[in-house]
Amino acid sequence: MAEQAQSAIQSVNPITAKFNEMTRRIRNLEDKLSSFEDKLEMVDKSGNMKLDSHENAIVAMVKHVKGLQSESKMVKRELKALRKEVMQAAPIAKIKELEGYINMIDPMKFVTRDEVKHIIEKYLEMK
Repeated sequence: MAEQAQSAIQSVNPITAKFNEMTRRIRNLEDKLSSFEDKLEMVDKSGNMKLDSHENAIVAMVKHVKGLQSESKMVKRELKALRKEVMQAAPIAKIKELEGYINMIDPMKFVTRDEVKHIIEKYLEMK
């Protein structure tokens, strides 16, 4: 019986050793999995922070672009109004043409109504 007990203990020893080795491996794998999960969580948090940062930057850019669009529309409206005003004003060529006609007539040779009255009064006084 002692031999059988000894034989049973010897046969249980390798099983126990294998069980212990497998338990150690499982714990090692669990530790690695836990470490991997922690790293994955850190990467996820970092990614989320960067995503939030990029989203904020995009929102700011969209606001800036909308501001530029409204400024562009305002500039276009003002340019249209200015173009309309310029089109209504006399073109330079027309002004030069009028200046030429005025110079041909030479208004300095004409007399005013008062001057004509004065000349007539002098003439009548002489008679």
